[in-house]
Amino acid sequence: MKMSYTVLGTNNMEAAAKFYDALFEQTELKQLAATDRMTFWQCVNQ
Repeated sequence: MKMSYTVLGTNNMEAAAKFYDALFEQTELKQLAATDRMTFWQCVNQ
């Protein structure tokens, strides 16, 4: 089992999620879930 993750902080969750959605657009990382405190992205071809 392979696990890896990164935790980044922000003071503007909405802007950060939009930034990372755009950054990951050309990769296999897609937004998996979001709450008011966290957003998760996952590689879709695992």
